[in-house]
Amino acid sequence: MAEIIADTTIEDAKFILRKMRRRLMSQIVSIDQESALSPWTQQQFEAEMKNSFSSFYVAALKDFVKGFVVVWQAADEIQIANIAVAQEWRRKGLAAWMMSTIFEQARAKGIVSAHLEVRRSNDKAICFYKKLGFKTTGVRKNYYHAPLEDACLMSAQLA
Repeated sequence: MAEIIADTTIEDAKFILRKMRRRLMSQIVSIDQESALSPWTQQQFEAEMKNSFSSFYVAALKDFVKGFVVVWQAADEIQIANIAVAQEWRRKGLAAWMMSTIFEQARAKGIVSAHLEVRRSNDKAICFYKKLGFKTTGVRKNYYHAPLEDACLMSAQLA
């Protein structure tokens, strides 16, 4: 059985956050394709499951994935590598719950900061991250492709 990290109820629906299971891969790929301008491939997600410094979690409603987050850890920092929520569950608190749970777990491990990149034009995501305590700390020129775009570097202190 997969390790359950946390649970919550959103709009009378019981969600669990747990480690990714390989059999859920098609659902992950589908959510990322509907969410991202440059979605990851199935091979990229599969590589994350083997990556020793990567943690891959899903927010599941029964056995249906409604969100996911991929987190990298290096020393006392984490990097949010990818996060997405299924269209029907956006703006209902699911992503905020996933992130706050990840932060809580990170703090318990002595992690002091979190970092991420976001498309410069993604105003909704930037606003969301700011509500979680992230601040813009820099820019990566031409970081994203298809379409070519800069990334805003954002960081949050967890300690």
